[in-house]
Amino acid sequence: MRETYELRVNGKFASRLFGKNEGKRLADGLVRLVRIAPSDPRVPEIVRLQRKLDREKGEPFFFSARVLRDYSPDELATAPLFCLNVSATFEPAGEECGTTYDDTAACSICGADAPQTSDLRLELAKIPRTRTLARTIANEVVIAGSMATQLRQVGAPKSCFQPVRTCSSDAKSKDWCQLLVPEPTVEVAPNTRFGDELFATAAESREHECPLGHVKGLTRLSEVYVQRESYHGEHLAASVQFVGVRRGLLRPERLLFCSPKLAAILGKVPRGGGFGIEPVHFV
Repeated sequence: MRETYELRVNGKFASRLFGKNEGKRLADGLVRLVRIAPSDPRVPEIVRLQRKLDREKGEPFFFSARVLRDYSPDELATAPLFCLNVSATFEPAGEECGTTYDDTAACSICGADAPQTSDLRLELAKIPRTRTLARTIANEVVIAGSMATQLRQVGAPKSCFQPVRTCSSDAKSKDWCQLLVPEPTVEVAPNTRFGDELFATAAESREHECPLGHVKGLTRLSEVYVQRESYHGEHLAASVQFVGVRRGLLRPERLLFCSPKLAAILGKVPRGGGFGIEPVHFV
């Protein structure tokens, strides 16, 4: 596996660390998209500049940072389980369209694990039509009906595909299903790193961690490691633990997993399907 850091650098300050022709200029030069290796000796300076400029000017050196991971064909062929990362996002959230939750059953500290008590209701026209998977800002995941049919045909349980209804007429969608794993069982191992952002300190990364163990952090920063004995061969599974924050319409989400059999089907979707699959490690 090869990791790369992708940073959206503030164009005002990019020249302090990067060469004139390094990276790709976006938004008329206001942002520069730069990719570097984690071993690049400039990484500590990136962190220093981010904190210095925020403190002195109230501006960031970089706007966002994420990890890109490339896997070899052998790593993909031998993985025992895959993490399903849904990236395509849309609004409004289900709660704005009439979807109901029982927030009294959620954790009183982190707000996680409020059960959904109705079918998912959405403005169907707002779902990105070119995507196979997408999620609302409240982490409600929808999957194209045609893909749901393919996954069911190879063994994915019907219970994981729930109706999606339009908020205007309550009619059931023919094109979309909600992807919702009813019984989360996969235990995320401590090897998995969570935090607020890629270069956050250990103390900063604990800010959104639930002391009761429900929410592990604001976002996942490393590859996923799971307890081997907690996975029993399900085609679709979800983590016991959550990631994210309960704020306004935002809700913490569970990690989603799929079997190699389902990953083989999902892997045939062209780039731009709104999701990615990533090998999981057992411990």
